[in-house]
Amino acid sequence: MPSQDVIPTCATCKQSFCAAHRHPSSHSCSIQKSLSSKKVDAARALLSEHFPASSSRKTARRIPKAPTDLAKLAQWRKVELIKMRHRAIPGDFKEGLQSVPFEQRLHLRFINKGSGDEESILWFRKTMVAGKILDSLAIHAKIKSLFN
Repeated sequence: MPSQDVIPTCATCKQSFCAAHRHPSSHSCSIQKSLSSKKVDAARALLSEHFPASSSRKTARRIPKAPTDLAKLAQWRKVELIKMRHRAIPGDFKEGLQSVPFEQRLHLRFINKGSGDEESILWFRKTMVAGKILDSLAIHAKIKSLFN
């Protein structure tokens, strides 16, 4: 059986190329660029029509409804506490994310009324002095101190 050499061609512009350059993206296919820009523009228009920009709408966290059964309620509270702990960020800017073990952290849910009820979940070392925690909370809330 005689061997036949197959010469690869571009599916878009139908020109012959070596195996390394047969794809439209690797040989600067002019037809591919014009088609892709039209497709990209059409896709963006479709997306903007059905999904408004994220900056124009406020994304609110969905608050799950607590179960009424007491056994399920206890389990639900434990799960919500675990979720809260994993969303928490260090309240003290000097602390790293993994620098303090979970059992040595004090978790606080902080609602900033000054910026549209924005909720933050912060953690502090359990050994940290209360005054330093209050100073850190003031920094997070962007409250200017009267004493400094």
